[in-house]
Amino acid sequence: MGHIHSVYDTDNHFRVNAITRAISDVSKSKTCLIQRDHNSERFTFEIPRIVEGHDMMDCNVVQVHYLNISNSGSERTEGVYEVDDLQISPASEDMVICSWLISRNATKLVGSLKFLLRFACATGEEVDYAWHTSTYGGIKISEGIFNGEEIDEEYPDILAQWETRIAACEDICNDVDTFNERLETIEEGVADYKDRFDAMAKDIADLKYKPIEIVSFTHDAGVQELGAVVKTVYLSWAISKQPAKLTLDGQEMDKDATGFGKGWYAPTYCRETTRFTLVATDERNATASKTATLSFYNGIYYGAAADPAVIDSDFIMSLSGKTLADQKNRTVTIKGGDGLYAWYAYPKRLGKSLFNIGGFDYEYAVETVSFTNSLGYNEDYYVYRSGQFAPASLSVTVKDGG
Repeated sequence: MGHIHSVYDTDNHFRVNAITRAISDVSKSKTCLIQRDHNSERFTFEIPRIVEGHDMMDCNVVQVHYLNISNSGSERTEGVYEVDDLQISPASEDMVICSWLISRNATKLVGSLKFLLRFACATGEEVDYAWHTSTYGGIKISEGIFNGEEIDEEYPDILAQWETRIAACEDICNDVDTFNERLETIEEGVADYKDRFDAMAKDIADLKYKPIEIVSFTHDAGVQELGAVVKTVYLSWAISKQPAKLTLDGQEMDKDATGFGKGWYAPTYCRETTRFTLVATDERNATASKTATLSFYNGIYYGAAADPAVIDSDFIMSLSGKTLADQKNRTVTIKGGDGLYAWYAYPKRLGKSLFNIGGFDYEYAVETVSFTNSLGYNEDYYVYRSGQFAPASLSVTVKDGG
């Protein structure tokens, strides 16, 4: 049987200002808890009963939302405590009081403990009224010493309160079983309640469960030009919850070190388009995957120029327009003038083109040129030239054909 008893705290340690919503430590003594404290300290709160015309005793949802942050800031534990003792203050009918029994989920990490109070009126899942205090951050979690075997577990307070109630009911059921011979009808009723409570516990777990999702998966290398060498790529991701297993391109990652949203420097030496695949598996073996693609493209060049002595790599790279892409079809604006033709050059492997101007298709003169870009990458290019001089502003739509 679990160790269950009440912890009483009669002095008002914290007071809420209804105007500023600030929480203050009246006793100025509640500043420190010890790591792993569990159900041994209760914080009491006092607040005016009437806030902006609203009677706080009408609230059927009162919660403490808290955040335990490690000294380094790299770890945090969050939770919600469901307050169950809201009442009128014995000292004054104009005040209400409530308390928070602090669990080890709130004292797990050496560092700080922040919290705020939430008062709400709800009908089913619809919230009719909600009022929050500001965040109080004056509690320090000091390091403790514990030489026994410790079980590291998530300890959500709302579920813990349900589990405590279920455990208490199961204890009652077990006690009633000792009276089987005289109270057979009661035993049957208790057995039925045990089944209901077991089903309730399972329903809570099912309600809490959501399949894992990879919210985002990106890299920092952008789009690269063919001929470049990318030695290191920083991959970053965000995951909806702690994965049971995490793999990157089939290599298992340290799921605890990476957390829900971190990154990793991948030594790659990429010279061509490379795809990275991240797969996350949760506690129920549901999986989610996402791919981040590092793309390598050659340039598409365009602009206005007079006929050169020779059409070569230097001429192509001298054109004013350039974009890295693996798709030649697009609409571009070329600024021409007297003696200037419109030019358009791209990798030959992308196929031939027609040029649409004002709704009419034209075939430009084309040459095949061995092109070497500024990074030393070489491939054959189609170089197109208009048949007439380009006007001051020419809109050209490139399409398949020719």
